[in-house]
Amino acid sequence: MAKIRTGSLAGNIRGSIGADTFSQNRYGTYIRKRAIPTVVNTPFTQKIRSAFAACSMMWQSLTQEQRNMWITWADNNPVRDNFGELQKLSGNVAFIKLNTKLLYNDFDMIVEPPQKAAPIAIEGIAISEESATEFKINTTPDILGSDERLIIDAYLSDIPSLSFYKNKLRQIACIKKDDNMPVDIKPYVENKFGTMINGQTLYLRAYVLDTKSGQVSVPYYTGFLYTYT
Repeated sequence: MAKIRTGSLAGNIRGSIGADTFSQNRYGTYIRKRAIPTVVNTPFTQKIRSAFAACSMMWQSLTQEQRNMWITWADNNPVRDNFGELQKLSGNVAFIKLNTKLLYNDFDMIVEPPQKAAPIAIEGIAISEESATEFKINTTPDILGSDERLIIDAYLSDIPSLSFYKNKLRQIACIKKDDNMPVDIKPYVENKFGTMINGQTLYLRAYVLDTKSGQVSVPYYTGFLYTYT
């Protein structure tokens, strides 16, 4: 879903033009494709929907004091939108955002907001080994804290130098990285997208998840051409 800035002639645009639908939320104007909804029912979508529903129910059970804590935390920890501008989430959105990430990766939910900073970012990814059975990568830093996990999102494409791929990225792995050994991500990729083929491009997004707070680091993006024959 794209987000746009409107000018003086379309400062409050609504509805659809052709295949595009315009609307607004608390974070600004956005545009999306008008399409008939399709039902996607895979183990991955079932798990994220279940996590989201559980977090929504948990928010309802919080005390007003706990909700106020989340409202304050959200006000003090704005997030950046697609324009790089800071936006303040509502308390329940912040609560659901952090806890859905924890539940999806099989960690316990938190009822009170984090009391520490987000994890440090992944600064680089490099191929360590490529073969018919392995696609190993090294990350910088290569060792994470005991409560941290390396999250890898990926998209396997037949198109090289793809400009717009972020909306196609899907989580493939949640890895405990407590040593400096490279990680073989090929099984994760093929479990999600099928067999890797020579000439395909593997687009990656890597970040660190704090399993005690639900906070994540700034993501690192890269892509690799799979050339094993």
